Amino acid sequence: IRLCHHACYFHGMGDEELSRPYRTAIDEWRKIARSVWVWHYGVNFWDYLAPNPNLNALVDDIRYYAAHGVNGVMLQGNLQGSGSELSELRQYLVAQLLWDPAQDPMRLRSEFCEGYYGPASADVMAFLSLMDEFGREIKVHIPMNGWRPNEITPPDFVAKGLVILHRACSRTEDPVLRNRLEKLLVPLWHLQLSWPDRYALRAPDAPALLARFKKALAVNRITFSSEGGASAGLLAEYDKRYGVKTP
Repeated sequence: IRLCHHACYFHGMGDEELSRPYRTAIDEWRKIARSVWVWHYGVNFWDYLAPNPNLNALVDDIRYYAAHGVNGVMLQGNLQGSGSELSELRQYLVAQLLWDPAQDPMRLRSEFCEGYYGPASADVMAFLSLMDEFGREIKVHIPMNGWRPNEITPPDFVAKGLVILHRACSRTEDPVLRNRLEKLLVPLWHLQLSWPDRYALRAPDAPALLARFKKALAVNRITFSSEGGASAGLLAEYDKRYGVKTP
């Protein structure tokens, strides 16, 4: 049998009320099925680009599956392209934990960041810690299939994240590393461009930010901004909002 994940994105399913029916389903199917596999949702289908503070929940959930007799897990992210935020780290973390759930997730984070972000790895780790704090402070419990990022993302997280990641970009002139770091900025830029008043984007600064956003999407082949929408539609909305003429 294959069960589809129905539990909170942010808090792990081990001890929260929203996840009780899902935990019960796992236990009951284990009694009668030869094997139990899980289709786990790890992305915000409404908004692939927005910050998604679920790294710790993914760790908790994978360990829960391992401890409760689940035979295998397929974790679904953005199947339409390479553009979900933190997609590289999330794939590495999940692959390692599916292989061995007992591994230290913070060691895996550090290992990945040192190899992928080089001299800016400490800054990226600081940003991830900031995201962990953001995730812990979320009070709502949201099951699949998505959520509106402006309803859960505090302006303070965006402001602090911009400072950390701009500092990270200053650590290197290598174009490959700079692009990887700018991709980390895409979710924060996306929030600023979508809700400029909430996330402190001044009107005179918007066209230049939009140009950097467009370049990052193009270089990283980010072609979908949500499960139901291509990035081109989002960019057209931004062009109209900020008075940019589309070529």
